[in-house]
Amino acid sequence: MDAIYEKHLSFGVDVPLGQEKFRELVIYIAQRCQEAEYFGATKLNKILYRVDFEAFRRLGRPVTGAVYFRLPNGPAPKALVPVRDSLVAEGAISIEERPMGNRVQHRVVPLRDPDVSLFTAAELRLTEEVIRDLWSATADEASNASHDIVWNSRQDRDLIPYEAGRLDNGPLTDDDIKRTRELVREFGWLGD
Repeated sequence: MDAIYEKHLSFGVDVPLGQEKFRELVIYIAQRCQEAEYFGATKLNKILYRVDFEAFRRLGRPVTGAVYFRLPNGPAPKALVPVRDSLVAEGAISIEERPMGNRVQHRVVPLRDPDVSLFTAAELRLTEEVIRDLWSATADEASNASHDIVWNSRQDRDLIPYEAGRLDNGPLTDDDIKRTRELVREFGWLGD
């Protein structure tokens, strides 16, 4: 992406206690998804992504502010593997490998309760909504659902700006076109 565009985009958002919230959100989602038939690393990535980007869109700020990037199976938080590894090392979670057809599911299993005091009621309601929406989805179904306009606008390993979460997969309306023209003028995206 051209640097002129990137300087006006938010690839990570400074959220108070964002790193702690990210860690606790991993545990919270894992706890809530214990009984889900399909819940591995891919689905965890998609839930985290949707929670943060929907919160940005609806609430004006993501829950964790984590940086996300495009992977072949859909968006994922860049920090997930090191955070997951640190949670395993401290005994907060374990990773259980389960056969799933011709694949192995890497399921996060919580070994303690999450600290939900870090989250607002609206953040928890949104998280519950996303979990319900993806509850019965397989990893492939969750991945395919994440291959939307945002994911398609990036190349593999590209960071995903939070503002992209405001993009809509539906047809463009006159208001969409008007707002786009306003942004082009405001930020000088077409140059002089």
